[in-house]
Amino acid sequence: PEVSHKTLEILRAKSDTLFTWTTLAHVVVLVPLAEELLWRGLMQPSMRAVGLPPMAAILATSALFAAIHWTSIPDAGRVTGLAMLVLLSTALGILRDRTGGVLAPELAHGLFNAMNVAMALRS
Repeated sequence: PEVSHKTLEILRAKSDTLFTWTTLAHVVVLVPLAEELLWRGLMQPSMRAVGLPPMAAILATSALFAAIHWTSIPDAGRVTGLAMLVLLSTALGILRDRTGGVLAPELAHGLFNAMNVAMALRS
């Protein structure tokens, strides 16, 4: 099956251990940290600050989050991929709203990415 993200495709094609571990650290730790600080740490609270109610801020943030991933999803799976990203982002936004911080969304995002990498490497 087609891999849904270029990073996973490259990871599957390489057989270099250092590259694999470096990529895993990037995908499972650094990307979730940076994205959650930006989207749930900055964007979602900013939308609340301009008057959006909690769920509207979560959904608006989620729509933007999915939209920025547009080019990383292959055309054939774009609708499904975007829907999945909106659902993931909504769940992360709810975690942010309920916990009041970005640690829970960062951990959940990292776990989500780790599971995607594991599934890609197993196939």
